Amino acid sequence: MSFVQSIRISLYVLVIFLFAACEKRALPVSQRIVGTWKSVHTLTEMYGEDKLLASHLLESDGHNFSILTFDKTGHFQSVGQYTVPEADSLAIIKLDQQSGKYRIADHKLITEMEHIEKEAELTLVFKGHDKLIIIAQTPIDSSTNHSPRYFVASTTYVRQQ
Repeated sequence: MSFVQSIRISLYVLVIFLFAACEKRALPVSQRIVGTWKSVHTLTEMYGEDKLLASHLLESDGHNFSILTFDKTGHFQSVGQYTVPEADSLAIIKLDQQSGKYRIADHKLITEMEHIEKEAELTLVFKGHDKLIIIAQTPIDSSTNHSPRYFVASTTYVRQQ
């Protein structure tokens, strides 16, 4: 191996090392979630016998949205509103402001809302720094059905500045 080839290889290894050393490290999920998030859309699906029975996509706009705020101390707040058709108009349903505590465990968001004893466990999927998908699975009372049914709601949020 010639001297020039040795220098080229050494420079190549040095550039790779410097690139790897300067690469931005991903923040832990518990830090990435801190901030305010506004919904973009919600996909709700109903399953029975592990088959998709129905689905509905609700796009967020000025009448349909939810806003989540997570702080560094493990507290969250949620507000929002949705519209439903009513005769010849739309009825606006404002959601009560909800608040409580949260914690993160294995990409799961576990919430404890004030005045509600049961915890909720939701799946978190981050798409880059500014996009978050929260997935909730809710069983439906199947006492009248022979097969278990459940809803899966996937809400996509974008970080607010």
